[in-house]
Amino acid sequence: MTHWQMHKPFLAVGLFAVFGATAYADSITVKFPWIVKSQTDLTGTECAAAMRHDRNYWWAQGKCHTKFIRYAWGVAIRDVAAKEESDAIVRKGELLKDITQYRPNEGTYCEHGGYCYPAKEVRLLGSILAGPYNNDGYKEGDESDLWQRVSTSCELILADSKNIVAANAQEMFKDCR
Repeated sequence: MTHWQMHKPFLAVGLFAVFGATAYADSITVKFPWIVKSQTDLTGTECAAAMRHDRNYWWAQGKCHTKFIRYAWGVAIRDVAAKEESDAIVRKGELLKDITQYRPNEGTYCEHGGYCYPAKEVRLLGSILAGPYNNDGYKEGDESDLWQRVSTSCELILADSKNIVAANAQEMFKDCR
């Protein structure tokens, strides 16, 4: 086997990571609209598709409903202090369970009602950058936006099960099938 044949698969993966990640996120949100749409904006067909993998969804009275909001999760790669409060430290291996946005200009992931932590120190688990989106459900802007929504779904969680188990975050599988 030649040097090129041995390294070709790694090159393909590397090129995908650099150039294909945004396209992947966009294709995921088209295939799984419940990642970007409010549950009340889902059609009956979209809600039924979400229900196949997630017990959190149900259809009643002409609308899709959810029991709870599924926030994105991440795990600290090393000890890291919050941008706003140096005493708010997340230790290596600890979980951030309520990530709702990524701020590219600051390079941080932010928790709902909590602090923002440097993105380079946090690995997302079963989650993608999924916004911002306009009212029609189409992605607006790019990495230069002031913020990006971070979303998850059972499909993404199940696809990342190896990393989730390694981070001891099995709670993420709740209501997924």
